[in-house]
Amino acid sequence: MASIVARHAFGSLRRGRIAQLPRSIHSTPVALKKKSKVDIDDLFGDDAAVEEDLIQTPSPTKAASTAPSTSASPPTSQSTEAKAPVKATRVKLEPAVRQQRFDEQVKYIEARIGRAPTIKDERVRKRHFLMLLDLAQSEKDVRKVVELVPRFKEAGGVLIGSFAKELARRCQELQCQQVALDVFGNFAKYDVPLDIEAARWLLHSVYIKRPLEDVLIVSALYPIYNLPPISTDLVSASLLAAACYKAGTPESIKAADALQPNIQAMLRKVQLRKAPDHETRKLNKWVSWALRKVNSARADKEPFVAQNALPLKIELLSSKAETSEKVLPKGNQVSKAHLPRKVKQT
Repeated sequence: MASIVARHAFGSLRRGRIAQLPRSIHSTPVALKKKSKVDIDDLFGDDAAVEEDLIQTPSPTKAASTAPSTSASPPTSQSTEAKAPVKATRVKLEPAVRQQRFDEQVKYIEARIGRAPTIKDERVRKRHFLMLLDLAQSEKDVRKVVELVPRFKEAGGVLIGSFAKELARRCQELQCQQVALDVFGNFAKYDVPLDIEAARWLLHSVYIKRPLEDVLIVSALYPIYNLPPISTDLVSASLLAAACYKAGTPESIKAADALQPNIQAMLRKVQLRKAPDHETRKLNKWVSWALRKVNSARADKEPFVAQNALPLKIELLSSKAETSEKVLPKGNQVSKAHLPRKVKQT
């Protein structure tokens, strides 16, 4: 059935749009990272599959010194809110310690969520789920986290707005993209809206490690969650075009070429060489990297886009005020508009 979704998305892409699937999302088959100075970041300095984090969270093998305490009680507000003005020293945690803390937090939350919690305690906070994602070390751990979400919402809990993006990012880091595909492909169960930032992370993730069929399944989620059409979002369109050329079939190349006019037009309106912050720099890197891949795949033809529009280095500006040039949008916050069609908001 997943192949049917992929073919449907292919056909719509060639017609200049991504398909709006008529079924509700829960029945959609889902086989389914000093003021005056300018820092310059090397585009290809990092492994493309393991980009640096958009937010300051530990890597899969590291944890911040503010990690949850070893006791089963949640961290205090002082430990989560107090931040030093200078760069904090990070403490490495052994895998066994991370696992112990993860298990303790899961046990703590499990007793306090659901329709009939064992312990009627309202101290389960939104950020507990971000902490769990941070402590997770495997696909099994991430699945434990997402399976807590429905019970948390049954108890009236509301996830923090960045949860969708952090889930997609963590699934890329731990190479368990299928978990993210399952969650965003079953809104009726998990009730986790896909916003544009999470969608970009998911598209980037499946492009790197998964077959084109999964990339097309992600692209089919855009209209379901009322996100901007892929052909109008430079980051998404660039990643999709690169995925199509990576597949290398006549059909996929034709689909990528259908995106070319829009991508060229959007490139003329943005400045990839400069970024006001780390998040925008990452998006610029993804666009430049993906379109350079497409140009390389068309070595015997004219470039997909002008090569000089794709910088090898991205300048990180010390202040947004230092540039008036347009940069890529970061994306929208989670809102009602991002709830999938045919699913009532709860």
